[in-house]
Amino acid sequence: MRDVEFRDDGTRFKLRAELVVAQGGRVLVTEVEGHDFRFLPGGKVRLGEASRDAAARELREELGIELPIQRLLYVSETQGDDSHISGPGTQNHQVAFGYLVDGSELTLDPSTWEAGHRFRWMALDDLADAAFRPRALVPLLRDALAGDGIHHVALTAT
Repeated sequence: MRDVEFRDDGTRFKLRAELVVAQGGRVLVTEVEGHDFRFLPGGKVRLGEASRDAAARELREELGIELPIQRLLYVSETQGDDSHISGPGTQNHQVAFGYLVDGSELTLDPSTWEAGHRFRWMALDDLADAAFRPRALVPLLRDALAGDGIHHVALTAT
């Protein structure tokens, strides 16, 4: 199946499922070789695939584990510069579904990780000062983890 992603007139659109793997006041973040920033684990939704199923698949592919997806936390729409990924002058338009996963019992095992990926726990309070993208997602994560509703937000990528 193909990923839900396309390019048009210098803008890249993608549909993404991401995982908010929470452990106390920390979340799991991804670092990928060749990038100088961190982001939440996850990836593109495939055509015909439900975003929740994509989130579970990405957890298996990236971390080599199976954990139950608890609930949808948020839907974010991000637009902005994508030069750091797709080259100079490229814009990004992304819609992401963020799903909560209970990571309280998770022990990280690098031997199961997807090649080129590293994962680490970061305190929510430290994300704003870290090289985390999109930075505008940080306050939404705090609010979403503190409440029980579903949040929707439009972000500017930075």
